[in-house]
Amino acid sequence: MHKLLAEAGIVHGSGFEVLGDTYRMSTGTSFNAQKAAELLATNSVDKVICCGQGPVHGDIYGATEAQLMADYLTNKGFDHHRIEIEDTSTSTVGNWVKSIPILKALSAESVLGITAKVNVRRMQLIGSFVAEQSGFNLMGYEPSAKKARINDCARELINYQLTLKFLKANTSTPIERLDEVYEAYKEQIGLAAIKRFIHRGVASTKTAYNGNTPV
Repeated sequence: MHKLLAEAGIVHGSGFEVLGDTYRMSTGTSFNAQKAAELLATNSVDKVICCGQGPVHGDIYGATEAQLMADYLTNKGFDHHRIEIEDTSTSTVGNWVKSIPILKALSAESVLGITAKVNVRRMQLIGSFVAEQSGFNLMGYEPSAKKARINDCARELINYQLTLKFLKANTSTPIERLDEVYEAYKEQIGLAAIKRFIHRGVASTKTAYNGNTPV
């Protein structure tokens, strides 16, 4: 019998892939969805919030990271009442800030994050910042099974430093405006443009998403 780790889990998206009018989760997103399924199956969390619009395609194709992860979980047989969707955010900051109303509606006080191991340190930083100001207890992060490549580690190190700088500069920013301010920050430093370029590069070479099989 597994112990309840948190009332709700925040499942971060990590991109999705497009070919024509079909979609699939990226490798990172699919591993996060698998970890969410594991936590739901063992009742380690009561519910999960699948997060993310996707950095480029959500408003063009109609698919989102959040919906693809939710489809995967429902196809695995989990009750849809245990699965919430936050499908408008385009960053980890946005995942957290835009999940606040959902967490409040669920009356959840304890929250667990779900992401790749390489991202845990940065996402813990963001989650702790948001949770502290919003009255939630962040119980930590459960890492997915995705293995990091060398360039993943290098990129994450840079992202961590940029995120730390941003949060230190915005301790007095109202939490409901934090995502808006962060989006402006990304544009200012060119991070958003880089992410758009990377994801456009992978969009045209992928096969269809299968809701039953993580790829």
